[in-house]
Amino acid sequence: EHMDFSSLPEALSAKDISAFLCVSKQTAYCLLHSRSFPSIRVGKRLLSPKPMFIAWYTKQYEKMN
Repeated sequence: EHMDFSSLPEALSAKDISAFLCVSKQTAYCLLHSRSFPSIRVGKRLLSPKPMFIAWYTKQYEKMN
């Protein structure tokens, strides 16, 4: 199954991650705060840069298959 990453913003917020992964915003916030999840702090916001998010997602997907 091929995911379409083209519509994702260059830096994903908790809302973006929540929508893409079909999880709650709370779960997305937990991911952003997790040490194993790629995130950067921009001011008070935690964001996941798109290339790093795609790499993380691909790695998780490969673990399952």
